[in-house]
Amino acid sequence: LENKLVNDLPLVVSGTVRTPFDLAALTPDAKNLGGDNGFMVGGGQAAAYGTTLDGVSANTSRALSKSWVASNSPSVEAIDQFTVDSSGYKAEYGHGAGVMTFVSKSGTNGYHGSAYEFIRNNDFDANNFFNNASHIANSIYKQNDFGFTAGGPVWIPKIYHGKDKTFFFFSYEGFQ
Repeated sequence: LENKLVNDLPLVVSGTVRTPFDLAALTPDAKNLGGDNGFMVGGGQAAAYGTTLDGVSANTSRALSKSWVASNSPSVEAIDQFTVDSSGYKAEYGHGAGVMTFVSKSGTNGYHGSAYEFIRNNDFDANNFFNNASHIANSIYKQNDFGFTAGGPVWIPKIYHGKDKTFFFFSYEGFQ
């Protein structure tokens, strides 16, 4: 949270970065009650779920904060597939409430990439009808989430051509 003074009144501005948990929250058995440990899967306890990225566990212990998993997860642009299993999954996952499985993108034989920017500020955001009717100014909210991805075969001129052999994928996300 960032505190700012506007017309001598304190204003609290909060912003969130897009995470793969935003995707998982769209599934029927997932629910987010807010806060660091408010995410639940399959009716289980909050923060009592398993998370894997490319087959490797991305969890911390219950004593540590689950927000570490959310803030250190890859960008949504770098996720290729995800599943949320809340019942009937294999015993290898070992969690009673549910498990979220994320698979990251990888390079291909062709060069591909993307760029994005999600920006919010007073120049782009409109005030709502009731605030306009009451002559209440639009609240200050500034957020800029930007990034890019790039992937393809590794190619070093006159040394190595990695088509069908070696690939790369890179993702960058910034938040202000």
